[in-house]
Amino acid sequence: MKNLFVRNLGSEVTPEELRRLFEAYGQVGQVHIVLDRDTGLPRGFAFVEMTNEAEGEKAIKALTGSDLRNGRERNLQLLHGWYILNLSWAADGNSLSAAAKSKSTILYCTH
Repeated sequence: MKNLFVRNLGSEVTPEELRRLFEAYGQVGQVHIVLDRDTGLPRGFAFVEMTNEAEGEKAIKALTGSDLRNGRERNLQLLHGWYILNLSWAADGNSLSAAAKSKSTILYCTH
């Protein structure tokens, strides 16, 4: 599985549009466009989960720097790690690992 970070997206881009774009290179698991928690509007970036590592690499090579709409360049980057913000002081490494294991492989967890 390969998680991709897509940035420089216009607010009009939909998850369905991103899914169709990436499906040209392989099977897509999930597409998540990040929304602002206060306004509910897209923040201009998304995460696309490709179910196959090689297909994810193929999508990166084909789509990096390409235009999606309105002349905005799209820069694809691999998601190398997770940064979790706004944690309770009561959170510890064990609770963070347990919460994240359902989403990805945990190699190292620091608190």
